[in-house]
Amino acid sequence: MPKKLKYNEAADPADFAPDFKKNPEPYGHPVQEVIDCFSQLPTGSHIVDFAGGYGKYGMPLLKMGFDVTIVDIHQPSLDEARRRSDLLPHGSGKLRTINTDVLRDGMPNFPDRVDGVLSIGFMHHLTNDAAQSLFEDMTDRLNSAGIAVIEFSTDKHRRMPDGTPILVSGAPEHNLS
Repeated sequence: MPKKLKYNEAADPADFAPDFKKNPEPYGHPVQEVIDCFSQLPTGSHIVDFAGGYGKYGMPLLKMGFDVTIVDIHQPSLDEARRRSDLLPHGSGKLRTINTDVLRDGMPNFPDRVDGVLSIGFMHHLTNDAAQSLFEDMTDRLNSAGIAVIEFSTDKHRRMPDGTPILVSGAPEHNLS
């Protein structure tokens, strides 16, 4: 049985499978639908992946030519993301990693607005108030034509206390402005 993690702990990506380091792609292959949400952005766009860990979504976005910032609390996962990005083909986007606890330390500063925000499998761990605050911080950083893809794993947290939906699709008809 896997070790039960605290909110500020992350599993070592190598724990997912014995041969992760030899062949990480099968264990990091994302749901293509999530990646496709960003396909309408121009090459070189900046996408921030909150709680992006070792780059499950970040690596394919880098391969598409996007610049990706992975924000995560777990430095070993960010180290693995950096190692994996070094193996990507020439012409891939640039990776930046930020090791921080956004709940404790707040949102990192970005020099400019970003073109995309991604958060998969993170916000459903939060209270509604914390989720609402973090959601607002994430989307406030978007360009006016930016795309947010924010996923919640349970129906329990799909609406804010005021009834506002908090599951945002990156599909063109749901762009934030």
